[in-house]
Amino acid sequence: MLDTWNTFVSDLRVADVRVGQGSALSPVLSALFIAPIMKLFKLWAIRLRATLLSYVDDGTAIVQSKSFDDNNMVLKQAYAILLVLFAALSLVLEHDKTELFHFDRSHSNHNSA
Repeated sequence: MLDTWNTFVSDLRVADVRVGQGSALSPVLSALFIAPIMKLFKLWAIRLRATLLSYVDDGTAIVQSKSFDDNNMVLKQAYAILLVLFAALSLVLEHDKTELFHFDRSHSNHNSA
C-alpha cells in the first residue's frame, strides 16, 4: 500500500487489515465476498446436485442421495470446488466454519455415524 499526500509518495507497506467478527461491517463484507462464490459454486456444482447455504460467514454444503458412499464422494468434490473458488478470490476457507451434511434417502434403519 502506498500513502500519498500531494506530491509525496511513501515507501511500500504491508496492509494486513481485518474486520473482527463482532464488527458491524463483518456481515456486509462477508456477503459481498461470499455471494459471488455461491453463484459460481451453483454453476460449477450443478452436476453434483449439491446445495450451498451461508449464514454471514458460516457455510454449509448439503447433499442427499440413497447412499452414504455417493454422498461422501459428492461432498468431497463440492468441498474441492469451494477450496478452488476461495483460493481464486484470495480468500481463506475456514475449515472449522464449513459444515458438510449427509442426508440418507434409503429409508433404512442403518445409522452409519
